[in-house]
Amino acid sequence: MSHRKFNSAHFATNRVYIIALSVIFLAGLMLNSLIEFNLHNAHPFWLNVFFINYTFLGDGFFAICLVAFFLFYLKKKKTALQLTAAILLTTLLVQIIKNLFSNGAWQLFYEQGQYLFFTDESTLANTHSFPSAHTAIGFAWATVILLKIQHKIWQIPGLIAVILLGISRLYLAQHSIIEVVGGALIGSLAALAVIYLPFMHIQTTYSLKKWLNTYFGREIDANSPTAAG
Repeated sequence: MSHRKFNSAHFATNRVYIIALSVIFLAGLMLNSLIEFNLHNAHPFWLNVFFINYTFLGDGFFAICLVAFFLFYLKKKKTALQLTAAILLTTLLVQIIKNLFSNGAWQLFYEQGQYLFFTDESTLANTHSFPSAHTAIGFAWATVILLKIQHKIWQIPGLIAVILLGISRLYLAQHSIIEVVGGALIGSLAALAVIYLPFMHIQTTYSLKKWLNTYFGREIDANSPTAAG
């Protein structure tokens, strides 16, 4: 990138994904007040098998394996670093928010994979369920990959795939829609920050240096002996 300038065209190439992501968030917030999930509904066997396995795409162990895959197999060090930063930032934000909503001492919260076959709603109640950590981590690594993918046609299918992760949390862990949407928002914003903020900082620094050089350079030239003579 010339002069390490932030290329705004990168926003344009990813605008479909970013707009679709925004629509999903707004739709999720609206659906939260319209749809209520019944915890006592029967679970079809094939959906049980699918979602029990699919939900672990938001697990920390899967995230570590994904980073290792990009680092050691694909040899994409920059992407692996961005994935690591996005996942760590997401995890930090999730832990902070969960602790803010708790009444006790600060602690680390670990989210169970699924509560399948529990029928007692009081058993499923979780005062530390906002936001959904699995959804947050899933959207973090998915957003990094989908923003950097060369063939943008895969962004929408990729977004649908990670939305299924959020649905798995509704199906298995009995998160509410607002908890899943909150997790998706946190993970996506963390990934966007990791991808774009460094370049924006570089562009701002470059522009400031250019302005200083231009302004003070002219001032020095105007006060030089040659200009005075």
